[in-house]
Amino acid sequence: MKRRSLSYWVLYGFLTLVLVNTTTVAMANTTVDEAQLFSETDSIVEESAYVKETVDDELKEKRIGLSGEIKSDMSSWQYDQKYDWLGTGDKSKNSETVIITDFLIDIRLEDGVKSFIDLELIYIPDKLKDEEFDINIKELFIDNNWQNKVYFRNGKQVLKWGRCYFWNPTDLINIDKKDFFDLDKRREGVYGTKIHIPSGATRNTYFFIGMDDEDGTDEQSFASKYEFLVGKTEMAFSAWYKKDYEPVFGFDFSSRIGSVDVRGEISLSDGDNFYKMNEKTFVLEKEADWIPRVSLGFTKFFDHGDIKDRFRLTGEIYYNGNGYTDNIFEIIDTLAPAAKTTFIEQVYQPYSNSKYYVGVFTTVKKFLVSDLNLSVNAIMNLVDNSVSISSGLNYRPLLKDYEIELKLNSNIGSDYSEATFSGNPYHIYLGTTYWF
Repeated sequence: MKRRSLSYWVLYGFLTLVLVNTTTVAMANTTVDEAQLFSETDSIVEESAYVKETVDDELKEKRIGLSGEIKSDMSSWQYDQKYDWLGTGDKSKNSETVIITDFLIDIRLEDGVKSFIDLELIYIPDKLKDEEFDINIKELFIDNNWQNKVYFRNGKQVLKWGRCYFWNPTDLINIDKKDFFDLDKRREGVYGTKIHIPSGATRNTYFFIGMDDEDGTDEQSFASKYEFLVGKTEMAFSAWYKKDYEPVFGFDFSSRIGSVDVRGEISLSDGDNFYKMNEKTFVLEKEADWIPRVSLGFTKFFDHGDIKDRFRLTGEIYYNGNGYTDNIFEIIDTLAPAAKTTFIEQVYQPYSNSKYYVGVFTTVKKFLVSDLNLSVNAIMNLVDNSVSISSGLNYRPLLKDYEIELKLNSNIGSDYSEATFSGNPYHIYLGTTYWF
């Protein structure tokens, strides 16, 4: 059995005490004296009480809401064999059409009980082979509560865990990570139960019992977070645990300095839970030392003329304490295809495997015309100096239920780098989305 250091147990004990104390305080502070709240008898209070009663009656009504979106897009890309690091690119195919329909079903029952379903239908027409049709339940959960003091969400769900824009080192819950080339994409949820215990307006305690089976085990994972407000700064301590894995402790914050929003996350574990391929022996291994992972970012809005917040600039840096300091793609290029496949399937995590990364995300509203928006995003691997760029024009008329998007994605780097190993240096995307 691995021997734990003193600092490990001190940190673990501290987080445990924080969570237990928060739970106790939350349960103790939920009693409200309604006689004091509604002791006044003038007409204004009576009218407010009447309005409140009417709203409560409406919220208690049973109803089913159906909304969603239909998204059709055509993609075309350039294939360049010299950039095909794995040698698995399809030289005969350079375009594809995909139609995705998301049905969002919101079911409201009595006493604050509700259910939500995100049903995804995917259709890929292909003249060269059989057409593909797939049905996927991305989210399916039920919300209920105990006396409006403890709130539960049971089922398949996407959690907001971590504060940074792209990199979230404290998030070990969500399996489906953010897609750099489609940041607005709806992610697939994870099975589990979330428990939320609020304590006033400044403190929250969260617990999550994960029941995912991504790694082929039946073991449950456990996560907890204590969130609190200090002045204008929101902070949170978190912890994650699963059998046969190293516990991971986290801290995140978000604040505002002048007109700039700042945020950050750090995770720490006594040993890594992710495999790494040794650069010399090419053996898969897990680091046994303390592993920090840190992301820091900011967002600044700029006015232009009479248009408020017309330009948005978000920057973020990411540090992986167990990341590669050399170009691992160039090192592994001499190995057999099977070893490369092993690396991709068991080690590689997009834009997270090297030690240093930087990302820039920008948006310009009302670009050239009032209904047109421009976005330019870029991520750079500072170890192999490769860059992925996604730029797009989004046309959405005011008060309309559709949008048209044209996007150009490009990958720039040496023959063997993170950005270029897929063999597709350029990718053009034209899509239309309709909401109902």
